Amino acid sequence: MYMSDPYGMAEAIEAIESENPQTFVWQGSTFKCVASELMATKDLEPGGWAGQADRRIVVRKSLFTNAQPQAKQIIVMDGKTLRIDSIETATDGAFYVLTCNDPTRGI
Repeated sequence: MYMSDPYGMAEAIEAIESENPQTFVWQGSTFKCVASELMATKDLEPGGWAGQADRRIVVRKSLFTNAQPQAKQIIVMDGKTLRIDSIETATDGAFYVLTCNDPTRGI
């Protein structure tokens, strides 16, 4: 068990990663993760319909050695470019939940 993870959440996430390998690229490095399905929709915005993409990604905090992901940064997952809109940190600090959207959304 990780020292900062008294509930074993990071170990559980790591087990899911090994059974269902998913990755994303951030700042030129590849990170293992557990992600929701990509929810591609179209929203009616001024000027017409605009494509949207929503995805939630769970990633172990221990995978980041120096820099940490920040809102508004870009990641690539499954060939799709996404913008990190928000980051939640687990209560025990073991993992992040990244909420990502199409980088053109809200601009």
